[in-house]
Amino acid sequence: MSLRLKLALLSAALVALAVSVVTFTSSTLIGNRLDQEVDRSLVDAATRAETLVPGRGRPSRPRPAPPQGLQLGPVGVALLSDRGEVSSSFGFEVNSITDGDRALARLEGAGDPRRPGRATTGVFSTRSVESGEVRALTVPLPGTGAIVAERSLDEVRSVTGDLRRRSALVGALVVAAAAALGWWLTRRATGPLDRLRLATRELAATGQLSEPLPAAGSDEVGQLAGSFSTMVTELEASRAQQRALVEDAGHELRTPLTSLRLNLEVLARYPELPEAERAPLLADLDAEVTELSKLTNEIVELATDRHDATIPAELDLARLAERVARRARRRTGREVLVEADAVTAWGSPAQVERAMANLVDNALKFSNAGSASPTLTVRSAPVDGGGPDESAHGTVLIEVTDHGPGIPPEDLPFVFERFHRSKAARAAPGSGLGLAIVASVAAGLGGTTWARNNPNSGSTGGSTGGSTVGFSIRNH
Repeated sequence: MSLRLKLALLSAALVALAVSVVTFTSSTLIGNRLDQEVDRSLVDAATRAETLVPGRGRPSRPRPAPPQGLQLGPVGVALLSDRGEVSSSFGFEVNSITDGDRALARLEGAGDPRRPGRATTGVFSTRSVESGEVRALTVPLPGTGAIVAERSLDEVRSVTGDLRRRSALVGALVVAAAAALGWWLTRRATGPLDRLRLATRELAATGQLSEPLPAAGSDEVGQLAGSFSTMVTELEASRAQQRALVEDAGHELRTPLTSLRLNLEVLARYPELPEAERAPLLADLDAEVTELSKLTNEIVELATDRHDATIPAELDLARLAERVARRARRRTGREVLVEADAVTAWGSPAQVERAMANLVDNALKFSNAGSASPTLTVRSAPVDGGGPDESAHGTVLIEVTDHGPGIPPEDLPFVFERFHRSKAARAAPGSGLGLAIVASVAAGLGGTTWARNNPNSGSTGGSTGGSTVGFSIRNH
């Protein structure tokens, strides 16, 4: 059963329950009210009939003829003598006189405490006769007899039955209308869900959507559709990036693999090569294998976003910068300066350390050993947001300034793209993925990246030229 049908049936069931309760309650209340009116009419008829009994209402005046003195309408009244016999009757014929009525008429007493003209006491009962049910009121008149007033309940039963039938008909129409309205409303409400269902089926079958999902409002279903559209967009962007990464990686892997194959072919073809010729080939093989291993690791790092799986923690960025600089000094034998404020940030230690190390390696690679040492700087963004990435207060800026030849102006917009290498840097070792990993780390931490050439009169160590490359961390 579909969700749409379930909601429509649920709304119809709720309306049916409400209509049933209202119908039962209203018919019961109206029936009780009609019964009260019947009893009131019986009391009124008995009260008026009592005034016609000799000695109880108008004893000194001759009684008028009953038809002229008592207008009973649908009520029938019988006057019983003190022997229990019918002495006179008015209105409709009274057919429900019982032995109990006669027994009440035969009661003897010293007097009647009731005021004449008010039949305020009596016995009500519902009786069955040949024509149907009747309502009767028996008012004893001690020492005189009794009054029996009777009224048929056919009219009341007919009205209440007709009311129930009409209410049932109206209720059925209301339930049908509620079901139709519920179906229409649920169809409108679940329309985006149907589109989502078809879209997910198409996405699972083909891996892509033939057309984008339309906007679906601001309610929960609309927000779900919007989230799904965003997810699909990001998925398509991720797949495009993965596809581009594979294509670029295949292109970059060809060079070291070709060099490896050629060197191995030379060694296999000339096994008796002199040591002076064999040593350079082996050194090339070792360098190519090292470069290939590094390139493979960086491709895997970008392709799997492995750094996203690490557990975030509070980072002491000054200590982290010192550790990166110390490792670079030990590996290269060159000095790396650190200028770090006592700031902290929240993120992955391995992720931030990897980005710092890539900046330092990039600076060492493109600056001569005789030039001034590169500087790794860690500082908070200005309160008014004057950082290179236009950061706001609460952002930490991490950058490395080198004193090499700088970055060609035409390459500045592309230094963080995967496998991008300037013409001057293509002969140098490297994969072109180091700064791309920095950009990926910065994006994952809510920051940005920047690269710029320094003015000829630099401010660090009195050196000149060079470039500054960095990234920011949003300190949540």
